[in-house]
Amino acid sequence: MIEEISEEQVNQPVPEVRRSNRPRVLPARLQECEMNSDGQVNNDGELIHLAFMAESEPIDVNSALQSEKWRCAMKEELDSIESNQT
Repeated sequence: MIEEISEEQVNQPVPEVRRSNRPRVLPARLQECEMNSDGQVNNDGELIHLAFMAESEPIDVNSALQSEKWRCAMKEELDSIESNQT
């Protein structure tokens, strides 16, 4: 059963989400490290996490099948499964 929404319910103000205003202090062991968040854009305009993932893994099975490295890895895995009879 679909409930009807009254005008009072629609016009109610949405409460603001409270955000912490506590100062964030970097641990001493990380003071000399250069750190970037995953979503931060670097000087070249690229997302940092995409640069790390660019060549690491294929996106789908078809991409994996086009790579000799991944075909060998899949074959090794299947051979291992068969030899263990699992």
